[in-house]
Amino acid sequence: MAPKWNLLLAIIVMVIFHSSCASFKTKISGDHKQWSDANRNPSDISHSVYLIGDAGAATLPGPNPALDIIQQELNQASSNSTCIFLGDNIYPDGLPPPSHPYHIKARNAIQAQLNTVENYPGKTYFIPGNHDWYGGLEDLKRQEDYVNEGLGYDSFIPERGCPGPEVIDLTEEISLVIIDSQWYLEDWTNHTDFNEKCEIKTRSDFIFELRDVIRKHKDKYLIIALHHPLESYGQHGGHFSFRSHMFPLTDVNDALYLPLPVVGSAIQSFKKNIGKVQDMNHPLYRELIQGVKSVSKGFNNIVFISGHEHNQQLIEKDGHWYVVSGAGSKREEVKMGVGSIFASGQPGYSRIDYYDDARVWISFFQVNDEGTSEKVFSKELILDVPDPANYFPEDFPIYYSGQDTIETSIYSDLDEKSPFYKRVFGEHYGSLYSIDIKAPVFDLFSFKEGLRPIKRGGGSQTNSLRLELPNGNQYVMRAIKKDVGKILPKGFAQTLASDLLEDQFMSAHPFAAFAIPGLAEAADIMHTHPELYYVPKQPALEYYNEYHGNELYLFEERPDGDRSDLKNFGYSKKIISTSDLLEELYTDKEAVVDQKSVIRARLFDILLNDWDRHDDQWRWAQFLENGLEVYRPIPRDRDQAFVKFDGWIPGILNNTTPVFRQMRSFDHNIPDVKAICHNARWFDRSFLNQLSWEDWQKEIHHLQATLTDSVINQSIAAWPAKIYDQTGEEIIMKLQSRVKGLEKYGREYFEFLYKSVDIVGTEETDTFKLKTLPDGYLEVIVSSEGYTKYQRTFDRKITKEIRMYGRSSTDVYLMNSSIASGIKLYLIGGPGKDIYTSFQPARLVDEVIIRENNDENFYLLPQAQVITSDKPRHYTYNRTAFEYNYKLFFPSISYNPDDGLMLGFSLNHVKHGFMKWPFSSKHNVSGSFGIASSSYRFNYAGIFTDLIKEYDFLVDVDIFRPQFVTNFFGFGNETEVLIEDRDFYRIKNRLVALGLGLQKDYQNGGLLRFGLLGETRKVNFQENSFLAQNEEFDPFYENQTFVGGGIQYELTNVDVLHNPTTGIRFLLGSEAKFRPANTTQRFLRLSAELTLYQEILDNRRMTLALRGGYKHQFGEVDFYQVVTIGGSEQIRGYRNQRFAGRSGFFANSDLRLKIGEISTYVLPFSYGINLGLDYGRVWIKEENSKKWHYAYGGGFWISPFDATTLRFNYFQGDEENRYTFGIGFFF
Repeated sequence: MAPKWNLLLAIIVMVIFHSSCASFKTKISGDHKQWSDANRNPSDISHSVYLIGDAGAATLPGPNPALDIIQQELNQASSNSTCIFLGDNIYPDGLPPPSHPYHIKARNAIQAQLNTVENYPGKTYFIPGNHDWYGGLEDLKRQEDYVNEGLGYDSFIPERGCPGPEVIDLTEEISLVIIDSQWYLEDWTNHTDFNEKCEIKTRSDFIFELRDVIRKHKDKYLIIALHHPLESYGQHGGHFSFRSHMFPLTDVNDALYLPLPVVGSAIQSFKKNIGKVQDMNHPLYRELIQGVKSVSKGFNNIVFISGHEHNQQLIEKDGHWYVVSGAGSKREEVKMGVGSIFASGQPGYSRIDYYDDARVWISFFQVNDEGTSEKVFSKELILDVPDPANYFPEDFPIYYSGQDTIETSIYSDLDEKSPFYKRVFGEHYGSLYSIDIKAPVFDLFSFKEGLRPIKRGGGSQTNSLRLELPNGNQYVMRAIKKDVGKILPKGFAQTLASDLLEDQFMSAHPFAAFAIPGLAEAADIMHTHPELYYVPKQPALEYYNEYHGNELYLFEERPDGDRSDLKNFGYSKKIISTSDLLEELYTDKEAVVDQKSVIRARLFDILLNDWDRHDDQWRWAQFLENGLEVYRPIPRDRDQAFVKFDGWIPGILNNTTPVFRQMRSFDHNIPDVKAICHNARWFDRSFLNQLSWEDWQKEIHHLQATLTDSVINQSIAAWPAKIYDQTGEEIIMKLQSRVKGLEKYGREYFEFLYKSVDIVGTEETDTFKLKTLPDGYLEVIVSSEGYTKYQRTFDRKITKEIRMYGRSSTDVYLMNSSIASGIKLYLIGGPGKDIYTSFQPARLVDEVIIRENNDENFYLLPQAQVITSDKPRHYTYNRTAFEYNYKLFFPSISYNPDDGLMLGFSLNHVKHGFMKWPFSSKHNVSGSFGIASSSYRFNYAGIFTDLIKEYDFLVDVDIFRPQFVTNFFGFGNETEVLIEDRDFYRIKNRLVALGLGLQKDYQNGGLLRFGLLGETRKVNFQENSFLAQNEEFDPFYENQTFVGGGIQYELTNVDVLHNPTTGIRFLLGSEAKFRPANTTQRFLRLSAELTLYQEILDNRRMTLALRGGYKHQFGEVDFYQVVTIGGSEQIRGYRNQRFAGRSGFFANSDLRLKIGEISTYVLPFSYGINLGLDYGRVWIKEENSKKWHYAYGGGFWISPFDATTLRFNYFQGDEENRYTFGIGFFF
C-alpha cells in the first residue's frame, strides 16, 4: 500500500480508537463495582443537595420521567436540603417574548421544572446554561424573572447575565458557589450593554474573584456549580460512540442507520478537534477550565457539579471531585477515562449527602423505561476541610506590642541598581521605596465603632481590602507596595521578569495620593481623603491576615451609598458607580450629568498626568436640583499621578507599543495629551459630549486661578519630609508649568475628542432634532417626554461625524429642510420601529447614513443611505467600540542552510472606524534579508474591514530584490545532485507580485479569500549554474508577466497557536494564471493541506502532529511555477524546492514530548523534544518513478514564558543532513 494511504488509514484508526467507546451503558470502575451504602443512616444526614441538569426538553403535561421521579423524592425531602437545576433549563434558545411562536413551548419547559419543586420544602436554585443564553441577554433575563416569580424568591443565579461567583451558605459548614460559565464562553460582541450591571467585567477579574472566594471558604465544604464541566468523557469532551463513527446520521435522528464509516469518523474528528465554543477543546473553554483549576488547586474541600453533557459521571482527579448530572431530559453516550469512577448514559439525577459525622456521600439514580428509579451507584467523597486555626496566626507580636507608630519602608530589601541598569530600564522613583517613613499603627477594632473586612479588591497591581463599619459606611485600605503576582503568570515569582516588572511599578510615586486632597479642595473637585498607616496583622483581619498586614497602607473613605456625613463627597445621600449611572441615564428622564464638573475633573487628571482613569476609577454623587437628579463625579484611586517613566527601554516602549503609549512621564510639558487619556476613552465619550470650547475655557481658567503656586506648594508639602526632600520641588515646578500651559493641552484634547461625537438616547421614546444654523453650524437637541436630555451646537471645523443612537422601541429623528453643515451624520435606530422624517421635504447636503434592523421603520428621508442588518452590533449602541489607532513594530530572526541567517521586521498600523470590527483597516509592512543569499523581501499587506458587506478588501504586494532566491534541480522525482556547490542550483529572480481580493472571517476559525493575482518575474543569468547549462531556459532571462485569480479557504482551530496539542488546520485553494503576451500559456493549480494535532496523554505532555498535503497543476507552466517539495516547507532533510513536477504529495509526522518546566531567574520556560518522519514525492508525465523520499530526525524546543516556541532540529534525508532553527514548530 502506498505511504499516503498508510497515513490516511493511520489517521482514521487513531481517531476511531481514541475517541470512540462511548455508550449508554452504566459503567463503574473496577475498584468500586462492589459498592455499598448499607452502613449509612438517613437520619444522620445534615444536608442533602439534589442535582439535575439539562431538563429543558421537558413538556407539559409530560411525561417527564426524570422530573417525575425526582419530584416524588423532593416531596418527601427534608427542609435541610437544596435542589439545583444545572442549566439548559429551556431548549433551544431560552425564553422568548410572548409574541414569539416558541414562547409557549419554552414557558412550558421551565414551568415543568417549577412544578417539580412546587411542594418541595427546601431551597431551589436554577443556574443558566448555554441554551438559556442562545436567545440573547433579554431572553435570559426573561427566564430569570419567570423563575423568580414562580418560586417567590431570587432563585435564578447569577442574576442579569452576570458571571458570579455568587456564594450561598447552605449551612454553617457547607457553602454553594454558583457561576455562570456561559458568560465566560459567550461572544460578548453579540450583545449590547454587556456587563453594564455587573461588578465583574473581565474574565481575568472573574478568575481573581473566584480565587478569593475559594480561599475565603477553605474551611468549609464547598460546592462549585457551573453548567460546563471541567472534566468529562462525553461528547463535549471529544468522546463518541462507535455508532457515531459508523452511523453519524443517528446523531440527528436515531432511525437513520446509514453506514458512513469514513465520513462518520471525519465528522467526529471535526467535533473533537474543531468543535464549537461549547466543546472542551475550544480555546476559550480550555481557558475557563485552566483558570478555574488554577485557583482551586490545592484546595481539597471542593466538589464541582455541572450539567451540559446529557449523562451522569463521577470523576476524581487532581484532588477534586467532578460530578456531571445533565441527564434531566435527554441522554447521551459516555465513556470511562482517567479518573472516572462512574459513568452512565441513561436519564437520571444525583444527590450529595452531608452527614453529621463529617462524611460526604454521593448517589446516582437512574430512571427506567417503566417510570421507576433505581440507585445505581453510591460512593463516599473524601474531602479535606482544614481547621481554620491552621490559617490563622497564633499571635500578633506587632499588634500587641503597643506601639503607636512604626518607622519602616515600603521595601526592606531593594538591591541598588547599577548606573547602566538605570539608563537602560530606568530609575523611576525607586529611591523613595526604600526610605524609612514613620507612620501611625492602625487598629481596625479601634476605628470608630470598629471595622470588619468584607472583600478583597484592587486592580491589576494593587492589593486592597474593603472595610465596613456597623452603620454600613465603607472604607478601603490599599497596600502602597504593588503586587507583581497579579500580572505575571504562575511560575514567574523570583525571576528577572518579576524584578523588571517590580522596577517598573516604581514609576508610580508612592505618596502621590496624599498630595491630592489639597489640590482638589482648592479646585472644588470632590475627592477622597487618604491617610498613611502601618497596618499590622491583627485579629480583626481574620482570614485576610493571609494576604494583608505588616506593611504600609493608604486608608481612605469609599465613596458609595449615603455619605451625607462627608463634606469632601458633597454631603451626597446617594453615590453610585459608573455602570449604575449609565443605567440611570438610560432609564430615568430626570437623571443628568453635570458635564462641566466632569471636564474640570478630567483637566485636573491631565495636570496630574494620571493616565489610568477608566470607568471604575470614578463614583458619582447625586444632587437634587430644579427637579432633576444631577450627578457629579468623584475621582478615586490616584496611584498613577506624577508617574515617571525614564530609561531607554520604557522610552522605546512608550513610542512603539500601543499598550505602553499612555504611560508618559510627568514633566513640564505634555507631548501627547490624547495618549495619557487613552484609558478614559470610553468615559470621556460618554460624559464629555455636550460642551463647547467656551465651557472648556471656563474650567481651564478656573483651574489656573485656583491652583496657585502657594496651593501647589502646600499640597505637595503634605508628604513626609524625607519624600518631599527628594521629589517635592521637582514635582512643584513641573505642576506649575503644566498649569500655565493647560489651555494649549485642553484645546488639543478638545479637538481630538470632538472629531467624532456619540449622542445616546434613553429607553423611553426620544426625539432627535437636527437643525442647520447660519455659518454652517449644526444644532442637535434630544428630548424625552418633555425633558431636554441633550443640546449642543456643532462646528464642522471641529466635528466631522455625529452618531446618534436610539435605544427605545420607537425613536424619532427629525431634521429641518436643509442639512448642510458638512458633518457626516449617522442615525442608529436600535431595536424596534423608528421614524426618520423632516419638517418639510429635506435637501440633504450632509451625508446621512441610517443604520437599522430589518423591522418596518418609517423612512421619509429619501436621500439618506439606509443600511439594514439582522446583527444587533450593526444597529445598536456599543459604548466600548471606540479604539485608538496604533502602530506596532516587531523584529524577527530565523535560519536555514539556503538563505543562512535571516533578519527581518514587521510594522503594523491599525486604524479603527465606525461600526468596523475588530478594526477599520490594518496595514502590515514587513521585510527580511537573507545573509547567505544576499536577498531581501519587502511585503505590504492591507486589510480593509467590511468593505462590501461582511467581506474585507485585501491588498498584498511582494517585492523580492535584488534577487529572490529559489532552487531548481530539474524536472522529476529522481533528479540527482551532481554538483556539490550550492550556488549551482540556485535561481536568482527579481519578483514583483500583487494580489487584490476579498475575505470573509467565520467565527469557527475559518477564513475565505478570493481575488485577482499578478506577478512580474525575471530570472538573473548566472554563469556556472544549472540554468546556464540548458539553453531551453534562455527565454526566462527576460521579464515574464502573469495575471489571474485565486480562491482559498483556511481553517485554524487549535488550543495554543504556538504549541498546539489538539486541533486542526485545513487549507484548500485554487489558483489560475495566464500570460498576457501569450494567452495560450495558462495554468490552474489545486492544493489541499490538512494538519491534525492529537494529545496522546491526558496530561498533554505528548502530542502527535500529522500533516499531509497535495498539489496538482493543469496547463502549461514555467519551471519556477511547478509544484515543488523540499526542506523549507514540506520535507525536512532536503534542500528547499528539491524536487519539481506537475503534482506533489507530502506527509509530516511529529511526536512532541513536553519534558518539563524550568523556572530560572532570567527566563522561565518549558522544554521538550520532538521526533519526526517526513516523506513525499512529485510526479511528471515523462517519468515512471515509484520512489518516495523520506527524512527523519528530531530536535528539541523551548517555550519561553509559554508564550512562543523556539525550535532546533536536525533531519537526515537521502542526500544530506540539515540543521534548522526558528520560531514556532515546523507545522
